[in-house]
Amino acid sequence: TTRTTMQEEDVARFEQICIAAQSADNTKRPQAVQAFQQMRRQPERYLATLFATMRATRHAHVKMFCLVMLRQDVDENAIVWKGSSPKLRENVKKTLLSLLPNLTDKVMRRIAVDAVGQIAARVFRSGSVEGKWPDLLPFVVKLMQSNKSVAHLASGLELVATLAEYAVDELTPVFPAIHTALQAGYRSPNLQAKIATVKATTELLLSLKPKTKTMGIFAQLLPAMFQLIGGLAKEGNDEPLTPILEEAHQLVQHRYALVVPHAPQLLKLFTAVASAQSLDAANTRLAMGVVVEMARRGGSALRNVKEMYEVTPVAISFLGRLELSLEEWADKSADADFEEEDFRVGMETLDYLSMYLGAKNFFPTVFMRVREGLSSQDWKFRHSALMAICAVCEGCAEEIAPALQSLVTAIIPRITGDAHPRVRWAACNLCAHLCAEFSPALQQAFGDKLIPVLCRAMAQESYPRVCNHASLCIVDYCAGDEEKTIVKYLKPVLTSLRNLLAKGGQDLRVVSGALAALSSVAATAGTEAFNRYYGEFIPGVMMVLDQATKAASAAKQHNINQLGHKAMERLRWAIDCRKNAVHCVGILAEVAGPSLFEKDSKNVMTLLARAQKSLRPEDPAQAEILAAFNGISGCLGEKFAPYLQHVVPPLI
Repeated sequence: TTRTTMQEEDVARFEQICIAAQSADNTKRPQAVQAFQQMRRQPERYLATLFATMRATRHAHVKMFCLVMLRQDVDENAIVWKGSSPKLRENVKKTLLSLLPNLTDKVMRRIAVDAVGQIAARVFRSGSVEGKWPDLLPFVVKLMQSNKSVAHLASGLELVATLAEYAVDELTPVFPAIHTALQAGYRSPNLQAKIATVKATTELLLSLKPKTKTMGIFAQLLPAMFQLIGGLAKEGNDEPLTPILEEAHQLVQHRYALVVPHAPQLLKLFTAVASAQSLDAANTRLAMGVVVEMARRGGSALRNVKEMYEVTPVAISFLGRLELSLEEWADKSADADFEEEDFRVGMETLDYLSMYLGAKNFFPTVFMRVREGLSSQDWKFRHSALMAICAVCEGCAEEIAPALQSLVTAIIPRITGDAHPRVRWAACNLCAHLCAEFSPALQQAFGDKLIPVLCRAMAQESYPRVCNHASLCIVDYCAGDEEKTIVKYLKPVLTSLRNLLAKGGQDLRVVSGALAALSSVAATAGTEAFNRYYGEFIPGVMMVLDQATKAASAAKQHNINQLGHKAMERLRWAIDCRKNAVHCVGILAEVAGPSLFEKDSKNVMTLLARAQKSLRPEDPAQAEILAAFNGISGCLGEKFAPYLQHVVPPLI
């Protein structure tokens, strides 16, 4: 009686500690954790109390917490497990097996299965000191064959999945029973049983040796898995579909040979899931990921499978699933589009398919959709068409080349004339891709068409983000301009850039893009062509360097974690603007030479030294300033000696 009373008191105290450990009160929670640590120093009493609490408590969250603690305690490095006797460990094994059949909550069951799996992995390990567990496999079979509850079937199959991962060979004696249970799982109307069935099937196929008779037997269950995916997608049943799609991706990634016989049907299935509007976007992205993985694994073998190309319009449709409002988009930086998940997946899918499938077969399916999209009244279709070409530009370069003139002709009106700013931005983006991929031929053939329209965009564009992108197109144009065609357009380009620098204080992105373009134009045009314009730009560049340094330093006076979204964006723009201003003064010094630059050198070096002092020694921006010093030293030669005091210390 005394012992029973003590145990009841222990259980009551333990329950209160469990509740306190989950409390939002920051004073109660540490005290509860400390109490647990003290109790764990007596493993036998602690585990007996933990198990008794799990059985006695009426609070589901307490039982859940006890299971989580137990999963931690059975880790081989846990203080409880290390301090427990062989007898106590055997008792833990028996207690776990007695608890499992009575757990109906799927999360609790999963935690208990994990705990069993941890112990079983050590039991089956060669040279294990954990002893044997002869009751485990009979228990698993009994659970799978139980007619009392469908939760028993799910628990049994979850155990199979866990054991297959750790020690699949130990399951050999019960493979027939497992196969029968898997068939029952696919027939079961219970979704948890179906998920457990898919997980067990996948883990077995991942763990068994390839090309064996046993693997062949279990691989015969794959059509049932794929049928289940189709059924859940048709019903719009997202929750169970997510883990099943994740398992399918694992199979395609690691056991592609098993899905090859089903490739056409699977491509059709996963393309349909990816395009299903009734499903959660996360599941459509998962399905698209499976298609991409099939293309990656199958490669040339799938080039003649017509179902492979049915994914193209679906991938392009992902580009139109844009979440940001126009106002949100306008405030973002250039890479913000890839924060829109569906858009990112669509771009990556088209990029991967262009490489894996071979451009010859793939590009015609893209180009057909692009032509349709460009003529659409819906701006999202026009935007998707332009971005689709950006995505496949590298992988399909040989196929795009013959259509280059028609592409350039199609995008030029969009850069300044499209009604929607995101389409104008996409047209600039495609222009940059084409300049990079088809240089120097594009610059020579189409410079007279592209440069004037980019100048108009810089002069007329009301959205700073689009204006910035037009400037950055000039950077890409110059990067591949081996014949220096930019010299022919120097006056209009520099006029546009000068105007941007003069009025760009309203938005640092505009200034930053103009500085990057100015650096590229000056470096490409060279001393003879550019120096007549040097005097027009150096004062403005120095002023921007000073203002950007002050803006970045002022913003950093605040706690970064307390800055709002817009303040963080402004800080990012200021830092980017300072970087481009530092780079620009270095380039202008190199191009101008000592005869022009010497009179400005003292003021420039003062500004650079001030920018350098505003940075921590480990700040990556230090390298940008040192690179500018390098350009200036090359210009000034021996006259750079007084400024070595700024250069040498960061290098030591």
